[in-house]
Amino acid sequence: RLDAPWHTLVSSFDGALGGPGVAASLQERDLRSLRAWRDAGHAVERHPLAKETPVLRAGWDAQHARRSLHFTRWDGHVDTLPAAMLDSIVDRELSPTSLERWASCPRQYFFASVLRVAERSEPAQLLSISPADRGTVIHGVLERFISERRPATPDAVWSDADRARLTAIAIEECRRVEEEGLTGAPLLWRIDRARILRDIEAFPDIDQQYRADTGVVPVATELAIGGDIPVVVDVGGGRSVRLRGRIDRVDRSPDGGRMVVIDYKSGSTSGYRRLDEDPVQAGRLLQLPVYALGARAHYGAEAGVVESRYWFTRQDTPEGDRFVGYAVDDAVETRFREVLGTIFDGIAGGVFLGVPGAPQQGGAYAHCRWCPYDAVCGTSRARESAHKLADPSLASFVALSSVEAGSGDEESDA
Repeated sequence: RLDAPWHTLVSSFDGALGGPGVAASLQERDLRSLRAWRDAGHAVERHPLAKETPVLRAGWDAQHARRSLHFTRWDGHVDTLPAAMLDSIVDRELSPTSLERWASCPRQYFFASVLRVAERSEPAQLLSISPADRGTVIHGVLERFISERRPATPDAVWSDADRARLTAIAIEECRRVEEEGLTGAPLLWRIDRARILRDIEAFPDIDQQYRADTGVVPVATELAIGGDIPVVVDVGGGRSVRLRGRIDRVDRSPDGGRMVVIDYKSGSTSGYRRLDEDPVQAGRLLQLPVYALGARAHYGAEAGVVESRYWFTRQDTPEGDRFVGYAVDDAVETRFREVLGTIFDGIAGGVFLGVPGAPQQGGAYAHCRWCPYDAVCGTSRARESAHKLADPSLASFVALSSVEAGSGDEESDA
């Protein structure tokens, strides 16, 4: 019964704070005081509680800083990071994918590579296999297959037995991710699995044509660079960056005059079509020059002319878009070193601004769509980051990424 003497109907928590009665806790008492202060027309941050309570004071400071035009510690300017911690970051071997992450969204790099916040995996809640896990399956299949049955000549043809073995490996790799619980809902996995197998089954014909056209054969798969085979890039000013990684595949002509490093891509070609304008896409695509330098470090003078290519493995990729890349010449290396120096300086300077990227359908942003730290950033992330871009400490990042100050002014907070 709603009219019983023991029952009180409260419209909301905020309504209860403004209503009669006694506070049920010290926290509620303080909230009532703050609410009454605000309702009386006073600025809440001037309330004695806001001034004297360190945690509350910090909250107000954060709100004001994030709304300002200055790049502050509340926005990712970590200039107070202990020097020893920063030195350990810039002194260790860096992967091209982590550096690409900084070029796209420095805050994501901060969480992943500085704080080393682990990505939370919840396989039970997956609807379908993630793009990363799908790519891992395809990479694993192709690495195993080429390692087992490396063609001896550019014109070698894959036999029926080879093709059967490739399919068997693909089925084994699919079964592995099933057992790990990474495939999502059974119906959607059946669709994804069929797509993976179609892509894999198309590989032998594509590989045969590629080798015939280029005159190369595989000489290594999953070639590790860094460590005992150091890749050190001089970025000027007495600074150098040490790099590490794994090359999916290294191909070479029988006469040793040509070498091609391959990075398999299982997704779309979108974002890879303007390499002729900027081979490293403002730092967002660094793998090709890194792997070319790694191949040279491994093979020495015998490497010859090194080309780097992305190989898009989807069966429905248009043939003209399947292989994208370039020869890593002096011009490419110069641009690569310039961009690498900017990224290195940004990391060393504690520049970790959140950059959501272009808005997407459904209210998401390009850099946030697959980001494991998406929930950390607020709903007004685009507006807040755009307001900061005129700050002088971000000049190098703005010049690199070509983002524009104030570009988030029209964004909704919703």
